Amino acid sequence: MTVRTILKSIAVVAALNSAAAMGVSTVYIDFGPSGDTYSDVSEKYNNFSGAGTKSLVDTNNASSAISLQYALYGGTYNYASGTDRDPIPGISSDLTTDRIYAGTGGAADVGEFGCTLTFSGLDPAGTCNITAWPSQTGVSSTWKVAAGSGDAAEYIQDATTRNNAFEWNNITPDASGNVVITGRATSNSKWKSVGLSGVAITAIPAPVTVDLSFENGTNVMVNAKSLNQSFQYSLQCCTNLVLGSWESFGQPVVGVRSNSWSDLRNVPFSFYRLNGQDQKIDMALIRSQFIEFYSALAPADSVTQANLDSMLAGGTWADVDYESEATASWPTTLHLSRLLSMAESYANHDSSFYEDPVLLGAILDGLQHWLDEDYYNSNWFNWKIAVPLLFERTFILLDDDLPSAMYTEARWKIFNSTAMDMTGANQVSLATKVFMRGLLDEDASLMIRASEILWSELYVTTDEGIQPDWSFHQHGPQQQFGNYGLGMTAMMIEQGLTMRDTLYAPAADRLAILRNFMLEGESWVLWNGRMDISAVGRMIYPGSQLGKGSKLKSQLLDMIKIDSAATALYEQALAPTNAIVGHKSFWRSDMAVHRRPDWYSSVKMCSTRVVGTETANEQNLLGIHLADGVHYVYQDGAEYEDAMGLWDWHRLSGTTCDQGNHSLKPTGYDKDYGESAFVGVLNDGTNGMATMIYKRNSLSARKSWFFGEDSVVCLGAGIGGTTLGSVYTSVQQSWLNGPVVTASGILTNGTYVLAADSWVQHNGIGYHMLQPSTLHFDTVTGNWLDINSTFDDGPVTGSVFSIWIDHGTSPVDGTYAYTLYPRTDAADMESKIQADNTTVLTNSVSLQAIESNAGVQAAFYSAGILTTPDGMLVEVDQPCLLMLKEDRFIACEPTQQLASLTVTVDGISYPVSLSAGGFAGRQVEVEF
Repeated sequence: MTVRTILKSIAVVAALNSAAAMGVSTVYIDFGPSGDTYSDVSEKYNNFSGAGTKSLVDTNNASSAISLQYALYGGTYNYASGTDRDPIPGISSDLTTDRIYAGTGGAADVGEFGCTLTFSGLDPAGTCNITAWPSQTGVSSTWKVAAGSGDAAEYIQDATTRNNAFEWNNITPDASGNVVITGRATSNSKWKSVGLSGVAITAIPAPVTVDLSFENGTNVMVNAKSLNQSFQYSLQCCTNLVLGSWESFGQPVVGVRSNSWSDLRNVPFSFYRLNGQDQKIDMALIRSQFIEFYSALAPADSVTQANLDSMLAGGTWADVDYESEATASWPTTLHLSRLLSMAESYANHDSSFYEDPVLLGAILDGLQHWLDEDYYNSNWFNWKIAVPLLFERTFILLDDDLPSAMYTEARWKIFNSTAMDMTGANQVSLATKVFMRGLLDEDASLMIRASEILWSELYVTTDEGIQPDWSFHQHGPQQQFGNYGLGMTAMMIEQGLTMRDTLYAPAADRLAILRNFMLEGESWVLWNGRMDISAVGRMIYPGSQLGKGSKLKSQLLDMIKIDSAATALYEQALAPTNAIVGHKSFWRSDMAVHRRPDWYSSVKMCSTRVVGTETANEQNLLGIHLADGVHYVYQDGAEYEDAMGLWDWHRLSGTTCDQGNHSLKPTGYDKDYGESAFVGVLNDGTNGMATMIYKRNSLSARKSWFFGEDSVVCLGAGIGGTTLGSVYTSVQQSWLNGPVVTASGILTNGTYVLAADSWVQHNGIGYHMLQPSTLHFDTVTGNWLDINSTFDDGPVTGSVFSIWIDHGTSPVDGTYAYTLYPRTDAADMESKIQADNTTVLTNSVSLQAIESNAGVQAAFYSAGILTTPDGMLVEVDQPCLLMLKEDRFIACEPTQQLASLTVTVDGISYPVSLSAGGFAGRQVEVEF
């Protein structure tokens, strides 16, 4: 492997010795293109003879070999005769003209002085007057045309009004003689995105340090040797300069950068940050950190040995399906995944396979096989993202041992596209792919463009991406924590680790968004190392909860390296004691998450605003009800793990569904919205509630969940509609784990009808059923192929525990009420029920409400009045959700359509201004 020296600091001292030597008290600098060319830096810097033709550089001229510009001279300079004078480093203005400025130096510069100004292509030429700057401080200056007509007369005017003009900033050396140049552009200037339009440096002693600070927050220095366009400030001259690659220049010169950061994409060059980090050195550091990250993922040596031993002649494996046309989880890519794994071992210093020539040969054989066969899959994701990423990562791990011919072949076959034209997680994947290609090409401009696009996806939006409530949407307004959200953060964190301490690292504001999404979004759906099923999206397959949970934990650990200031918060999210306790309302995603120290519960809903679920690539073929009020309760986290292949998908926990529906397949990517706008979530930080008007086909129901410190109360009302079969409200469908106990004792496998006001306890959860219900637990046979057509066809068997309430076929005004008590033993159920002071105040089509230690929680489906047991009168003039405390109330408007409502408590009215826009549906708190 190549070892590169990484310079951690480079001192840039700008002496401006030329100006000091000539006794010039004022240095004038302006910006932009002008009308002449030079091909050699040293000639440009030292030789200005002739009839003025070598005075300025034309940045718009395609024949320019370099783009350094010199607008100012010390002493007397006669444009017409071309009197030779030493230049003072500067940069020409934004005017597309030739200009030369002359002064006598010293005190004579104070006051007006003349210069000859020639407008390229304009007639007549004019003479300009420049109002000079006082020699002690910089002040505003106005350029004006004293003679000329037409375009020439209008060409230079007040800098604040002309888009071709510029502004001067006041510059004063500090007590140490250092000058900080910050500069700013005019409102219409093409330099606006750069933020550096003009600078006057007055009476600066030599030597001084010049610190250039640009508007985009990145300090950049440019290697003048390879410039072929117009760039911003690089280096002032001249003494005490420590830059490893500048020795061939002698004295470095001032350069400029183009009008926007992204314009660097067409310019191959080496550039420098003011802290001295060479771009080539940044590339080396990124490669080193990339290899550190991926080599740490290397498998055990026994796995690498097995892959090596089982590889066939020609670089293939017998167990890889090279003919597969499956679009989801394309089996053929196992070939590339193995090669990446082997490359991780090859790059891992602790592996016995580190830089092993036999292993290298096998990896190269496998890569060449793919290139020769050029495998293709109809799923765009595979050929546009997945395969290129696998190749690029393997290539970077091989470092200097990658044959150039192989890279050239792969470059045009595998990752020839640099398009980044998608959104959300897919855009992040594309940007990651392009960045790594830039790294392999050592193309700084491509790396800059890709990193800009990559980090630009870290923003809060109401379109696809990170939402204002810290949930994540992709494929329309659809919650995607564990699918596209987790995929996006994987890319972001991988690149954050590899780019840290380089020019390409994310800015502080972008890092803060990533931190908040990880801590206020993703971390909330992680429980005991597993991801909530309601967060995994359509990716329901064996191991999905644990696999996605493990990935999230790894990402949180990696965030500590990127964002060390928030270490304590990441450690809290990773704590085995489940240190995140409280209630989170994701109002943008119609989801509620309730976390206690030793149990977790969630409800996932959908509405006319939020897509509930999706199917794609023959995945999630039975999941139409996955956001129809699905309610999970976790204790150890494994209650539902990999049970989905055995589920009755008409009876997902928490749902109220027509058991006669024949098709349970979602309709596509972004089409399965809910049929009701009335869906909302609310909390007080500790307790919370979720409510929906459920509608699917002709069936509808009012459904509410009230989350307390040791229980969840579930209410349903107005259940009705014409149905094809019986309507069931499913209370639970989980693994059978341990005895099932009722007041009558331990039950054996079978089906039981429970009377009203009875209880059952199983696997640490107690169920108090206020209405008659059905209990069933027994061995069940299912097939994962029914859920995902890419799975092997074969039965799976296991024991499932189920409770449901049968409302009959085509019910009219059906209801249900039950309470779940997590972390409750069977021996404690009677006392638990007796001690519970939660009261159901009403359960109707217009109002569902309870009172508990947390206060009153109510879902008003219309304007109405509620009287509490202690006589408090609560009235609302609009539908809303309400939590009533002793000193305040918390409210939200579930349809997210109203601007205000009024809550009246014991005759006192409180107007409530509701959140709007991307925050519509967010709760509002009002103190009495």
